[in-house]
Amino acid sequence: MMNTRHTGIRHQCHEGEFSGRIITRKLVVLCLLFLTLFTSLAIFAGPLKDSDLWFQMAYGRYFLENHTLIPDHTIYSWTTTDNSQIYCAWITEIFLYLLYTAGGLQLLFVLRYLCLFVFITLFLVTSKRNSVFSQPVTWLILLIAILMSQSAIIIKPEIFSFVFISVLSWLWWTNKRSQTRWKRYYLIPLLFLVWTNAHGGFIFGAVFLGLLVMGEILNVMFSPQEALSPVARKHFFRAVSLCIVVVFLTPYGWKYPAQLIYNLILNSTFSQDARSVFAYKSIFSPNAIHFHFIDYFIGASIILLVLLWPKIRKSRLDWTFILTNIIFGIFYIKLLRATYFWVPIFSFSALYLLSTELSWWKQQKCLVSNFVNSIVVIACVFLAVRGDYEAICTHNFEFGMNYTSPVEEARYLKDNFSGLRLGNNYDSGSYLLWTLWPEMKVFIDSRYFPYRDWYSEYQDFRSGVNIQAFLRKYDCDVWCLTYDFPQLSYFIQSIDWSVVYLGPSCCIFVSKKGSLKEYAYTVSESVYTVNIYKAIEILYFTLSIGDIDTASKIVQAMKRDSLCTRQKDIIVKSHNELGVALAKRNRIDEAIFHFFYALLVMPDYEKAHYNLGNALFIQGRIDAAIEHYAEAVRLNPKDKTARKGLQTALEHKTSLEKDQ
Repeated sequence: MMNTRHTGIRHQCHEGEFSGRIITRKLVVLCLLFLTLFTSLAIFAGPLKDSDLWFQMAYGRYFLENHTLIPDHTIYSWTTTDNSQIYCAWITEIFLYLLYTAGGLQLLFVLRYLCLFVFITLFLVTSKRNSVFSQPVTWLILLIAILMSQSAIIIKPEIFSFVFISVLSWLWWTNKRSQTRWKRYYLIPLLFLVWTNAHGGFIFGAVFLGLLVMGEILNVMFSPQEALSPVARKHFFRAVSLCIVVVFLTPYGWKYPAQLIYNLILNSTFSQDARSVFAYKSIFSPNAIHFHFIDYFIGASIILLVLLWPKIRKSRLDWTFILTNIIFGIFYIKLLRATYFWVPIFSFSALYLLSTELSWWKQQKCLVSNFVNSIVVIACVFLAVRGDYEAICTHNFEFGMNYTSPVEEARYLKDNFSGLRLGNNYDSGSYLLWTLWPEMKVFIDSRYFPYRDWYSEYQDFRSGVNIQAFLRKYDCDVWCLTYDFPQLSYFIQSIDWSVVYLGPSCCIFVSKKGSLKEYAYTVSESVYTVNIYKAIEILYFTLSIGDIDTASKIVQAMKRDSLCTRQKDIIVKSHNELGVALAKRNRIDEAIFHFFYALLVMPDYEKAHYNLGNALFIQGRIDAAIEHYAEAVRLNPKDKTARKGLQTALEHKTSLEKDQ
């Protein structure tokens, strides 16, 4: 009787999850559902995140206008270009172009969410069918997966690779659980037929299939209880064999997969050049830390290890699970661009483990189960809130252009410099290519591969090596440069170049040499409506060229969200820097206003106290100056400049008192 009663209590506890009441379980699931969907909407809101879209659509336009599926890489640039690189994405490039033609950017933003929700829908349907929909860990898996997908949901052909790897992972793990559905395996060659002509990411799908084949062979040898049935395995291997044939069905035949493999594995020049591109850096890159990919990797790894524990205890390892997660986990670590490939592999394999070993987890003690579930829910809330907060504080939820797409600048170039030789940096090139061709050709753009013969020269130029020699070799009439271009200071200080236009995305310099006419310095009104992160870039540029009036208007127009600490820092620094520039031009009253405003927002900002002390000292307000110098010293006792300022002010006060 005691054993029966004990078993009944444990069963009731697990059936209820958390408090033992079904209504509580449903409420928790509903909250997690809302939290996950809201986070999905929030973190993928905002303007375009990548400018590659423009050259991709230019290729789509080229295909339709010229009735071909092979692009000419050389027609868009006046610099030396190489046409040997195979770039096979004609299906998605035409699709994106037609979609944009039909509905503009808004339809493309709809596409972005649809691609994400393909993955989410497959995940939720699978969890429902496998009876793990109500498990809190299911929602943690989904939430981590969504947050890890940030490199995938970018509007360009790459977004479809995320869809294809999601469908492929779903097909494998759902068929693994129900092996009678072997006919589904023949969907894989059809998927690869489209994928191979849609984006080069299919090569990662091929790696996934290869690992599955290896894993199944190891399962037969060492874990037969985890292997596919002989019938299912036969049809799966046949489907994979068909995929080998399918990848050659492109306009390029065997040359396409061969070149992809060569570039990714054997081409050292490509590997070296790729290191300069952010997408090819690792998740440990300092510029990638704010994406929290390391956190998500740790969280996903812990989930997989915990879910794998029952099989480890039984010595029933599934080698398809082991190989795919290890190899794609390595891809995730090494390449930011490849992080999203692990997302569905991790997600659906974790669901598979959870569903197959659910009975083992339900056998755990009620106290342990409730504790683990509570930790999982807390983790979900933390990750969602952090993701939502950072999304709100880093973009403005306007579904429009990004600031590397120089829309107004392109219009200005077309109106004033059509027919002249254009120089531009890598980031601005794609939109210029899209909108200026054929009237003007670009210098370089984010395609990289047409310029690989001299790309290292561009990198040296960007790094400040042999700038003058580079500019003599690539003689331009006008340069269009984004505000984060490292060598802007050279153009500002050079006697050969004059800034003529400030736009929201780029500044434009015209050569003073030759017969070019004089152009009036123009500032676009859109400069004053950019978001706060772009405003600070333009502010520093205007201060560097001595345009104090434009700088003042930019600072006055800055708006911030009171919840966002980073935005508050930008406001404070902006007012302080503007105040310093005004003080240098002896506009002391205006400078004092901006120093006071900075301190109003952040009373403990040491630099503003010091600069305010300087301004007050110039005005002869010695006591007030001493007060702010002293505060600067209190905030940073090691600041020798502030200590010297305080000492000078005190000595001056003593001198005045003696004179009296």
